[in-house]
Amino acid sequence: MAGSKHLPETAESGLHSYETQFRLMVEEVTDYAIFMLDPQGQVVSWNKGARRIKGYEAGEIVGRHFSCFYTAADQQRGVPMRALKVAAATGHFRNSGWRVRKDGSMFLADVVITAVKDESGSLIGFSKVTRDVTESRASESRLDATALEVMRSTLRVVAEANHELRGPIQVIFTWAMVLEKQLDALGVEDRRALGGIKRAGSRLTSIIDQMLDLSRFDAGAFEAKRVPIDPTALIEEFIDDYKVLAEQKGLTLDWSSEAPASTLEFDEYCFTHMLSNLLSNAIKFTERGRVGVRLFRDTGGGLALKVSDTGIGMDEKFVSRLFDPFSREQRKSGIDGAGLGLAVTKRYLELNGASISVQTRKDAGSTFLVRLSPS
Repeated sequence: MAGSKHLPETAESGLHSYETQFRLMVEEVTDYAIFMLDPQGQVVSWNKGARRIKGYEAGEIVGRHFSCFYTAADQQRGVPMRALKVAAATGHFRNSGWRVRKDGSMFLADVVITAVKDESGSLIGFSKVTRDVTESRASESRLDATALEVMRSTLRVVAEANHELRGPIQVIFTWAMVLEKQLDALGVEDRRALGGIKRAGSRLTSIIDQMLDLSRFDAGAFEAKRVPIDPTALIEEFIDDYKVLAEQKGLTLDWSSEAPASTLEFDEYCFTHMLSNLLSNAIKFTERGRVGVRLFRDTGGGLALKVSDTGIGMDEKFVSRLFDPFSREQRKSGIDGAGLGLAVTKRYLELNGASISVQTRKDAGSTFLVRLSPS
């Protein structure tokens, strides 16, 4: 064991004993295929679970490349090596998909690949854990048929509510316009009440839109139309409008693009609504300081977007529920919100193969990282 030469002999002996016990325990596990790969992807260890799930004896598979577990189509697309690349860059890789047994039969697998590094940080291999979820997914599919009908019914209800509410909201906006003209004619300068009416109407419209989108997602009725877009140009269209909102609160809005010539395959509706939600939240939850927007290439070459603020932040315990619908942290901030914006934002991104994460601390601001394209 690395570093054991610095330990007393009894401690070193105890550590080796622990390593042996742990190795034997892993070898005896039968519900999961647990094995090691070298940095190039060659199999270097094999347990009983791997033999049961994949059908190979240790002598048949050790030394072979792990890509043999993937379908021919996945091998041609470079899926196995891309998984190792992601794991090496980020620490781990997780996905579900079809895998191939020794006899050629296929099974649905949940897979986690974790990079293993030595004390100097150099990559020495990967651990791979595979679980056969074919039966559990079949049971879920039977339940999903019932759930899908419930979701469709919900979508019909939400769509009907959307139709019924649009009319009254439009009336509110129309009367607000009439009131504004009357205030102009009378020379009235104090328009705080009118501003409140407009903001309430806009908030209602936004909530209805988000509820409808969320229902479409759940019912599988939201179809992303991915086309080439220019993310820098789209962001710049938003920046001027949101700078006005930021300045009204005494905030600075900083914007930088370190990938100005980049194009991206993305649904434009999803991109603009994602950006709008993140910018609105950043400004809404920040009372002093700044909001930052940065488009850049990450270390792996993938396109990424950061939206950061110096606002109220969040308790780390709340982060696990942050992207759940109608989820709001209990804070005495007096800030309105339905708890839908980030839930639909996450769905917009996932539908386009993107992801979102957050780093935050209570009273110390938040930074949302959107990975728009894979590294």
